[in-house]
Amino acid sequence: MNVLRVRLIGVMVCVLVLMIPIAQAFTVYDEGFPLTWSNGSSNATIITQDPSGLSISPFCGTKTALVEHQVGGEFRPVAAGNKSIVSHNALTFAVQSFTSNGVNPTTSLTAELYDTNMQGRGQVPIAAYIPGGSMQANTWYAVSIPLTALNPPTHIRGVGFRAGGHLVYAWDCVQIGYVEAFDPSRLYTDAIGSLWQSWSWNTSLSNSASKAYTGSYGLAMNFTAPWAGLYLHHNGFSTAGQQTLRFAIHGGSVSGKQPSVALFDAAGAVLAELPIHHYVSGNVIQANQWYSVTIPLADLNATNKVVTGFMVQSPTVTTMYIDDIKFSDVGGSTYSSGSTPPIVSSVLFDESIGTGWQSWSWNIATTSDTIRYFTGAIGLGVEYQAGWSALSLGTAGYSTTGKNTLSLKVHGGTTGGQKLYVRLYGAQGAALTTPLPLINYVVGRVITPHVWHEVRIPLSVLNAVNQTITNVEIMSETPTSVTFDDLQFENLLDNNTGVCNE
Repeated sequence: MNVLRVRLIGVMVCVLVLMIPIAQAFTVYDEGFPLTWSNGSSNATIITQDPSGLSISPFCGTKTALVEHQVGGEFRPVAAGNKSIVSHNALTFAVQSFTSNGVNPTTSLTAELYDTNMQGRGQVPIAAYIPGGSMQANTWYAVSIPLTALNPPTHIRGVGFRAGGHLVYAWDCVQIGYVEAFDPSRLYTDAIGSLWQSWSWNTSLSNSASKAYTGSYGLAMNFTAPWAGLYLHHNGFSTAGQQTLRFAIHGGSVSGKQPSVALFDAAGAVLAELPIHHYVSGNVIQANQWYSVTIPLADLNATNKVVTGFMVQSPTVTTMYIDDIKFSDVGGSTYSSGSTPPIVSSVLFDESIGTGWQSWSWNIATTSDTIRYFTGAIGLGVEYQAGWSALSLGTAGYSTTGKNTLSLKVHGGTTGGQKLYVRLYGAQGAALTTPLPLINYVVGRVITPHVWHEVRIPLSVLNAVNQTITNVEIMSETPTSVTFDDLQFENLLDNNTGVCNE
């Protein structure tokens, strides 16, 4: 088989930047076999380890293993004893194909680990970890494969590289080590971690070279709507052994922004949501500054939990930056002693939305209704624009201790007959009940047109006695318009306008 001259430009330059630096690595093959490793290849012959006479440039150092693989042949470095890989997370190596017969050089090329009994743990296609999924002949490719993809045991005796065709490959810089991108405790370091995915909404994300706290890039978060969110999803990360969540936040060009951070459990429910500015010096995110944030997992209700989501949410349209998002086994907190629990009013609406409450609504339009109001001079006009759209008022947390009633006034407008439903959410972001028909607590069990109706719902019916409430929803089954007023939590002797307790 003819060996062609290596191309060291073009594609090679591209793939070199994809090689992620590793730490705490042990060498499997580099400049020959290390002292405790030897050649255990099967149906594969090392042609030379000194290819200088063939005009081949090794990927690193001065030597490389040029191997002729028979069909199914495997280049297999074998260790003299068992090698622990429990503190490692990646198999990294460089590979180059030499062919002049038109055979696709990625044909059935696989990598595999061997356990202490020299039993293979399962072959993984190398092409899946090469940009574009294919190789050009005579070009080096730097490859990093997460050990999780290789069904790793705690200890190994060998590493195998198998070819499905009769081909010649060069292998170099084979190591078992640590790649930050494969560490599930790291959510963002110059890029979103490979084990995390963006499930963000109404948010444009980009790597920013001009806004990096460390490394080369920070993550620009362009929130394009109120309550848009950066959301990074994992299939299930255990926080066992971790103590803190750490990241750096930059508020952009305007001071005083108030984003929140939250973690989500295995069921996708929020564990806790916290104001980020409570964890920065002075309790204010100043313009054009980076802040290093450390939040104890206990504050996020995330100690020894399985986490599937990380969220940063903004109540306003804005751009901010975040970097170095990670879980850490080191304790600490940047909580500012000047931070005080947010004041959340028992009144959700009276002339305006109450202190500490925000609109999390969807598919509705709201107006300040100066024609229909029960008290004062303004009611809350709501146009439900789709079936099961909702007026949704959210907060970091309101305690119902000392209250026994959710009360409100509702006006049926010109049509009446609205089918509205009420639902409350608890501290963990989970619904406390199924949606409750509002008309169960309207005298006559119908919302009539041109009339105000007083509604008092016992918190016991809403499963909300002595609970921390994070969300109050009033949904409509169909598109319609109504006006609300005096929506609040109260403590009343007569706290039930329902015909029966349902």
